[in-house]
Amino acid sequence: MFQKKRLLTLFVGLTGNWAMVYGFDFVLYPYVLYTFGTTKGWAIMTFASLVLCLLTLWFYDWSKQDWVGIEAIKGLRDGEATSRVGKLTAWMLKKSDPVVLVFLSLKFDPLITALYMRKGSNLFSGFAKRDWGIFSLSLIISNLYWGLVVLAGIDIIQWLWAHVM
Repeated sequence: MFQKKRLLTLFVGLTGNWAMVYGFDFVLYPYVLYTFGTTKGWAIMTFASLVLCLLTLWFYDWSKQDWVGIEAIKGLRDGEATSRVGKLTAWMLKKSDPVVLVFLSLKFDPLITALYMRKGSNLFSGFAKRDWGIFSLSLIISNLYWGLVVLAGIDIIQWLWAHVM
């Protein structure tokens, strides 16, 4: 029964998170940057990212449910594994916080990055001072990166429209 509930939680959580991130990144972000321009659009979307991540953090900690699988991965990272493979995985996941910060910020949103880098697993205890620093850096890195990707996409579409259509 535990495994079914855990799998259902992960399915619902990952699906919901995917839908939220997809709508934010691929619908709202391009619309706002196109409508409001680079600087104002980026500022709006960075603020929107901040608000969405904070609301999601509040819900994540309030629900005390690992609905994205981060706490399980952190369990491996923090050395709770007993097998050789688990210990090797934990060793790899502990390497270089700055590299992990940049990699996760480019691949995921600031909340996922900060949750992964938050000390301990299954604590659901908000952010410590260190976590706020990680979250802030990730917010900047991820929004600069995604803003550049979206602007490049807008430029390519505009060029194609002007030269192909």
